Amino acid sequence: MTDERHRREARAGRLRETIEVSSYSAITHLAVALVLGFVFWNHAPNSYLIALNVAMFLIVSVTMACTILLRDKVRRVTSETTVRRGFLLAKIVAFLIGLLWSSMPALLVPSPESGYQLVAAATTAGLISDAYVVGPILAVSNLLIIPIVLGTLIGLYQCTQPSGLYISVLLGVYAAFVLLSTRRMSKMSYQRLLDRVMV
Repeated sequence: MTDERHRREARAGRLRETIEVSSYSAITHLAVALVLGFVFWNHAPNSYLIALNVAMFLIVSVTMACTILLRDKVRRVTSETTVRRGFLLAKIVAFLIGLLWSSMPALLVPSPESGYQLVAAATTAGLISDAYVVGPILAVSNLLIIPIVLGTLIGLYQCTQPSGLYISVLLGVYAAFVLLSTRRMSKMSYQRLLDRVMV
């Protein structure tokens, strides 16, 4: 029989798994921001590119510090308060990163040069796929990718039509697939951890 202690242990397991991958994910976001700054330096507002990289560096630094602090704490303690705070922190960081990236498509996707439009659109698709990495906690992956998708749809609206519309439809299909897949993966992850705790 599943009791509250089992559920708390399973939730703590999801938090541990998210913490384990969060540092890799955060470093990847910083690397992508740096590469975009280099690629778009002569094709986008430099002030935006600098602001994007500075803000991403700050968020990643906070994420890395919290990961180091939480890793040992969650390994030792599984109180409901610790788990709840860990979930909240993960959600806040994911939303901040998603919000920061949501500005990128509006400024970089409508670039008049089609090659750079392709780079920005492909980067957006890659960022959406990060939901698979942070997937053990469904709300974290949703808070990361939903702002990115909305920002991209705004950016594509400013593109030459009908190509912007076609890409919007394809991106919408891909985003729906990712959202549904991460929902399923999150449920499976929770059930796996709950089964392990009960055994």
